[in-house]
Amino acid sequence: MAEATECSKNKYEVDMTQGPILRHLVFFSVTVAATSLLQLLYNMVDTIVVGQFAGKEALAAVGSTGSLINLLITLFVGLSVGASITLARYYGEGDNKAVSDTAHTAIALSVICGLFVGVFGFMATKPLLEAMGVPDDIIDLATLYMKLYFVSIPFSFINVFGSAVLRAVGDTKRPLYILIVSGLLNVALNLIFVIIFHMSVAGVALGTVFSSVLSAGLVLRVLTHTGGAIRIILKKLRIKKSALRAIARIGLPAGLEGATFGISNVLIQAAVNSFGSLVVAGNSVAISIMGLVNMTISSINQACMTFTSQNIGARQYRRVRRSPLITIGLVTVCNVAMCQLILAFASPIASLFNSDAGVIHYAVLRMGYTFPLYFTFGIMQTFTSQLRGMGHSFLPMAVSITGISGIRLTWLYTAFAANPTLKVLYTGYPVSWITTMMIIIVCYLVIIRKVPKTDLELPCQADA
Repeated sequence: MAEATECSKNKYEVDMTQGPILRHLVFFSVTVAATSLLQLLYNMVDTIVVGQFAGKEALAAVGSTGSLINLLITLFVGLSVGASITLARYYGEGDNKAVSDTAHTAIALSVICGLFVGVFGFMATKPLLEAMGVPDDIIDLATLYMKLYFVSIPFSFINVFGSAVLRAVGDTKRPLYILIVSGLLNVALNLIFVIIFHMSVAGVALGTVFSSVLSAGLVLRVLTHTGGAIRIILKKLRIKKSALRAIARIGLPAGLEGATFGISNVLIQAAVNSFGSLVVAGNSVAISIMGLVNMTISSINQACMTFTSQNIGARQYRRVRRSPLITIGLVTVCNVAMCQLILAFASPIASLFNSDAGVIHYAVLRMGYTFPLYFTFGIMQTFTSQLRGMGHSFLPMAVSITGISGIRLTWLYTAFAANPTLKVLYTGYPVSWITTMMIIIVCYLVIIRKVPKTDLELPCQADA
């Protein structure tokens, strides 16, 4: 063990092992939410530009690819979650050498995983879309969009893993600054390519490529010029076995959970595709709007994971025990308020994406069946994040695979197969959320009993 001395930090880092819990959670959540909101707004601009200036077929083409793209990238993005949680724990312990090894391993992983997913996705796009039953009138546009999108993946992964490294030490500001710059470029290029040059889905995809290149460059510049243990030295980029094992122990279950989640969503998307391109377009609009609520859930739960992991590392167990109720309160209040507000203005909001009455109708239909009980998904995710921050990743994976994916697939092949309507299809979502929430709460109550009730102060470790 390294000699205990004062840890070297940079001004952007936030030590969550000291100070008011609510303040840390709110500050972290707000800055991450601002980042997520901007990302979501940029994505919504993509959808709006396509829907308003390229037509409902282009809108449906872009919307039909979302679940498949998420399926292909989620497994590897889960590793970034593992990197962030692992790094936050070492940061809480004050083990600078482990922090540095984990940061370098995470960036090296981002390059390797990004290249693999990018090449595979580019090559497999058309067969996968055909297997999903994408309607014939939009499959060529969907294929073009996905191929170009996967060109951006290697750069996007660098940004995702790099931002995870920064957030692990409480730095939420610089990922926000990077997104502002790259996102504005994305919006500008979308408007130019689609409206001026009439490039349809290709224009939107190219905007994503160029903005991803910029964001990757910016995050690497930040990491190579920052102070503290997370500073990246490019010539030292390599996979450290001990860091990889620690990342994989948390990240692989998280990735497998997301991938299984993605499989169920792909199969549900295939069911949606069977209703035709108009329903597909409306469904994609509803998913984009749902992202506003999901953004809030995600940002609060990222705060929960980082807070929990840092405090577990610092042996501040009383803070770990107090944080769930605060997090649940934040998630529930924000979730219910946003869902009710969106439902009150559902049609006008949906019309921003496309003016077709059918598209608006089907978008509002999906929101009406999923939004009222969406807060249960938020509570479920809170307990999942708490358990991951405590170092338990396999259990949340098993619960989600059984509760979310298992129930959705069972619902799809029983209730929906017997009565193939959109109402029945969409009802499967809240059924899976409520059931999984109840299971994960029971699991948390069992695990938290094993967490000590008293704290243990640790010295801050210097580099070995």
